[in-house]
Amino acid sequence: MKLYQALANKKIPAELNDKTLCLQEILDFSRKYRVSIAVLVASARRDNFKDDVVGWVDWARGNELAGSDLHHLRQIGNLLLDVGDELYRRLFPVDTEKLLAMSRLPREDIPRFLEAYPPEKLSRDEVRAAVCECLGEESKAGKGDKYQPDMFEAVEAFLKVDDDKLDNLFMDERFNGETVGKYYKSGMVLVENVVNYLNVRGGDPAVIATAEQQLRAQADKLAEIRERMALSLQSAG
Repeated sequence: MKLYQALANKKIPAELNDKTLCLQEILDFSRKYRVSIAVLVASARRDNFKDDVVGWVDWARGNELAGSDLHHLRQIGNLLLDVGDELYRRLFPVDTEKLLAMSRLPREDIPRFLEAYPPEKLSRDEVRAAVCECLGEESKAGKGDKYQPDMFEAVEAFLKVDDDKLDNLFMDERFNGETVGKYYKSGMVLVENVVNYLNVRGGDPAVIATAEQQLRAQADKLAEIRERMALSLQSAG
């Protein structure tokens, strides 16, 4: 807090070493900040909202948390809340990307995983590969430059793009009248498969509630665009 107040008042260190120390302090705090949010988000869903998924989603949205990021945070928080106090304290400082990967593991396997693959000593990719190994999945590492990702890997790569870039994707010159239909079709293929999966197998009510809200919002936007274009054509006529 003192560092933030100093920078907010334009009290910037002159020496590079001091700037480095300040940066390290901020980065360390940001890591603790994210895992703290994860625990609060997951705990709020469990203890305060319980089956009121829509209420939980609205509460999170009111705190500027939504979409896949919200559900990733919940997965991380659930992992921490599911383990015992000793493992909770050990895992709390671990990088959240590593925790997200580990959240896929059955909780009873976590102690054995930590013994064999201590995440504090491994990179994010190494933790992800170790999780795949424990789950009996094929690791995609080391396949060479000619390796072509399958659809699931392509989606995972897409999700790693910064949110700011995704939000402004339509401003890119490659996003034009010729490509917009192709991008729309690709997105709808994924949406339809998600809906079909949920219809057949069910799923997390929070994911369904969020998807419903987001799709309804997009449908409202499309209706506004259609009406605006219709008025424009009438005026032109």
